[in-house]
Amino acid sequence: MNSKETILQILEKAFADAGFKLDQEIHIEHPQDMSHGDWACTSALGYAKKNGLNPREVAKKVVENMGSVVPHSASEKKPGAKVVLINFNKYKYDEHSFIESAEVGIAGPGFINITLNKKYWQQQLLKTQEDTWGTVELHKDEKWLIEHTQPNLFKPFHIGHLVNNAFGNSFVQIAKAGGVDVIELSFPSDIGPGIAKAVWALIEKGWDKEFDIEQIGQAYAYGSGQYKEDPEVKTKIDEINKIIYNQTESHEYDVYLKGTEFCLNYMKRMVATIGTTFDDIIYETESEIKGKELVKEHMGDIFEESEGAIIFRGSEYGLYDSVFINGAGFGTYLTKDIGLMWHKWDRFAPFDKSVYVTDMEQKQHFQLVAKAGGKINTEWEEKSSFIHHGRLTFAGGKVSSRYGNVPLAEDLIAQVETAVFEKMAERDLPEQDKADVARKVAISALRYSFLKTTAGKNMVFDFEKSLSFEGNSGPYIQYTYVRTQSILNKISEVGQSEEITGEVPEVAKMLERFPEAIEKSLHDFSPHHVAQYVYELAQVFNSFYAETKIADMANPDFAYNVNVTKAVGETLQKGLALLGIETAERM
Repeated sequence: MNSKETILQILEKAFADAGFKLDQEIHIEHPQDMSHGDWACTSALGYAKKNGLNPREVAKKVVENMGSVVPHSASEKKPGAKVVLINFNKYKYDEHSFIESAEVGIAGPGFINITLNKKYWQQQLLKTQEDTWGTVELHKDEKWLIEHTQPNLFKPFHIGHLVNNAFGNSFVQIAKAGGVDVIELSFPSDIGPGIAKAVWALIEKGWDKEFDIEQIGQAYAYGSGQYKEDPEVKTKIDEINKIIYNQTESHEYDVYLKGTEFCLNYMKRMVATIGTTFDDIIYETESEIKGKELVKEHMGDIFEESEGAIIFRGSEYGLYDSVFINGAGFGTYLTKDIGLMWHKWDRFAPFDKSVYVTDMEQKQHFQLVAKAGGKINTEWEEKSSFIHHGRLTFAGGKVSSRYGNVPLAEDLIAQVETAVFEKMAERDLPEQDKADVARKVAISALRYSFLKTTAGKNMVFDFEKSLSFEGNSGPYIQYTYVRTQSILNKISEVGQSEEITGEVPEVAKMLERFPEAIEKSLHDFSPHHVAQYVYELAQVFNSFYAETKIADMANPDFAYNVNVTKAVGETLQKGLALLGIETAERM
């Protein structure tokens, strides 16, 4: 039973019967305040404004045409009185009548508030027990490529990569919940001046035989500094860069190959730690070669020579003129991304969408990539979508940086994990369980603090707030899940609930909004809708828990309340999984 579609049909007919001809689709949404009903329609307000009518009178006529209407009580025969629907015999869209009432809302002129009956909410609860719960069919049978986590292989995994991975991997899970067949990709940088600097420093420091990730990081920082300060070093590094690009047999190239293999394995270990396994990896060495070929093939019609370089006149499209192949003959990042487009279509076509997850700072870069790529192949622009996340800053604590000025992901994770472990010192858990829970809570604190922010907005990681077991945090939601399991573990057996004798609890109504949160995140390319939903569900459940003796078998709604609790637990677990966050059974 889809209440939204049926209500839209009823409202459409009611507007027509009232003599109001709408020139746009009727809009309904869940009111933020549940005391205003289960659905709210503002179309009467829009129609009244456009046609110079009284919004309340328009809403009243629509409600009157939805069925038989009487004032709810004598005391409400005053301005702003509720108009209550008492039967729906006029419209039998379903064998079950599921609308309790429709009223002209008192919260604002022109609002129509609709309340659903108990029978409907009982049937909705059964949906949460189906295997398909937590999925939608918004993009069923579509195939998407989702590319994220694009580290420089000769740099340790830093917090920027951690943020990008959180957004990318979460969107992969949400897309899968939307019915999409997803191919999850990474595009690491395995070529470029930065890598040449690290190779030079590894040889200079005598670390070219054996090295670890700390030495890689130190070499990158040292090489970058010397490149700026010492002209002779700059010349040597530029030569190493040519050796790597040309794959010239040499000691430098051997160190490069050894370092690439080591760093790739390190990257795979790091992303596995935070729950990611890529289906495929495309390297910049591959894309640079193909990108240069494409640029040269389209000299004259798309690209042109300028001062020894090859450029694209982005200014003709409201962008800026940009270099694709520099004077030394090397492809820039723009050329590498054009080559990446070719490889994606060559390996995986046909598909419906190619999604790039990148830093907001790269927005203009990818506008150029899309425009230039679309000139080569229109599909490359039409089927490419770009999710841009913001930058991360810190509050309530500092994270040390061993190399350069960007903290490392593993240092941040370790610091947060230590803080969580300290918070759990008094908990009655075995030490091994504490370590496992601390890891899960640390990852949840980090990922949730990133993903609760709208894509494109900058994020702030506040140590105190993000690690709190209260408030809008990952640990708070995890702890709420643990609470549901604790309640269920105390109950040996419960059947399906019969009729609801009391009021339908708000938490039961909140469950219906889960699929909508998934759809919103898919539509806006932003996981924050799912993050906000699981937080609100946790809040409403904890209020329900405080007000209701859920495990009291004497309560006539005992079975219903227990089944609601089970559904909340499953929904929180599924919702957190969409954010890449694991739950624990005890905390």
